[in-house]
Amino acid sequence: MKTAAILLLALNVISCHKILDHRIREKGVVERQGITTYQYGSHVLVQDNNRYVLVSDRVDLDQYLNQEVTVFAKRIDAKELPEKGPDLYEVKRVRE
Repeated sequence: MKTAAILLLALNVISCHKILDHRIREKGVVERQGITTYQYGSHVLVQDNNRYVLVSDRVDLDQYLNQEVTVFAKRIDAKELPEKGPDLYEVKRVRE
């Protein structure tokens, strides 16, 4: 019984860490952002029902324009954004 409780606690901590980490691995098509009501991000990852606002100083996102790729990114804390708008993701890596 004690072992099961410890295991459940460990799983809970691991799952909470993943939620708080705010990392994504999403597949979609990269597009230029264009004109928006907010002033951040350079590209978007478009899926059927979702759009992720992207920025990166590691990856040249233009080389993936109009391609379906998998993006590995981390959400930027809203406190660091210049204004209120959609979540912004810092792209760390792209896989074709």
